[in-house]
Amino acid sequence: MAHLRTLAKAYYHAKTFLLTQGFCEEIDWQYDVSLDRLLVQDFLSEAAWVILNSGMRESIIRKLFPNFLRLFDNFQSTQWIIDNKEECRTNALNIFSHKGKIEAILVMIAFVNENGFEYTRDCIRSRGVEFISTFPYFGNATSFHLAKNIGLSIGKPDRHLQRVAKLLGYEDMQKLCLDISELTDEPIPVVDLVIWRYATIKYQRIEQFSRIYLKLNTFEGNA
Repeated sequence: MAHLRTLAKAYYHAKTFLLTQGFCEEIDWQYDVSLDRLLVQDFLSEAAWVILNSGMRESIIRKLFPNFLRLFDNFQSTQWIIDNKEECRTNALNIFSHKGKIEAILVMIAFVNENGFEYTRDCIRSRGVEFISTFPYFGNATSFHLAKNIGLSIGKPDRHLQRVAKLLGYEDMQKLCLDISELTDEPIPVVDLVIWRYATIKYQRIEQFSRIYLKLNTFEGNA
């Protein structure tokens, strides 16, 4: 049981550090995300965020994303975007010059506009990651990323989480997040966010979380 106790302690250590560094709003956002309360503009915004972030540094996308959202009128109306698709495409490419990603975002907008958001949400609820992965630019990691960001109880298997899981002796980062969630009663998406954010800002050292765990585990074992 020392292993599980120290895993929970390491998680709380990382979360406390993030709270002291001003990440309260980001963590609170993840607590509040719910598929049932999700609005169409939230869904399309998160989808665009995930697509643009694929293979990019999050800090770069964060700087340009507010202007990107304004070009699409914050996704308030899918019909308006479809009616002004060429202008939206051109303006978007002026901010983010990647035709494939811009087209992928427009494909999702067109799907929601044609089928309605309630149908889209029902498909997500019933099929989850399998449904998300039918859209362009949504492979394994990006599908899980969007699923987490719109309220599904799941983590995203990106390189940071996978590395931390491996260092802690886990073959699967989902099992790591599940264990911490069960130990702490924290939602899996929040656990994912805390470990991921900590791994990316703590001196850019992914190993830091595992080092805290190993240090605490040694202490527990000698107690």
